[in-house]
Amino acid sequence: MIGARARIYTHDHCHQGREPLLATQERHGVVWQDKYLGRDVWIHENAIVLYQASILPDGFILGAGSVLTKNPGAYEIWAGVPARKIADRKDLSPSEIKAYFEKPAFSLKEYLHLDELKDTKF
Repeated sequence: MIGARARIYTHDHCHQGREPLLATQERHGVVWQDKYLGRDVWIHENAIVLYQASILPDGFILGAGSVLTKNPGAYEIWAGVPARKIADRKDLSPSEIKAYFEKPAFSLKEYLHLDELKDTKF
């Protein structure tokens, strides 16, 4: 699955030398890189896969807004700028799956303890 506005770059420009970069590009072109996308790969919204990352193996997940600069491992979860490994995907038992979906909904009001601040004057 590839989220909205995600980008996968298959080329790079030469940023070396003292002559104008556009002249170098017009003379030599750009460097192309094939990409391999495995099965069950998720690239979330606004994520960027740069030229340097050429293999996105089975089960890989890239978090929203992340910038991937190197090849991850299978069933790894990466996020950040630049992206780094933050977790591994693991198999869950049926009871763990049930517990995961039965967690109470997140409440920002409770998280920030807004009820306690109701009578506070600033």
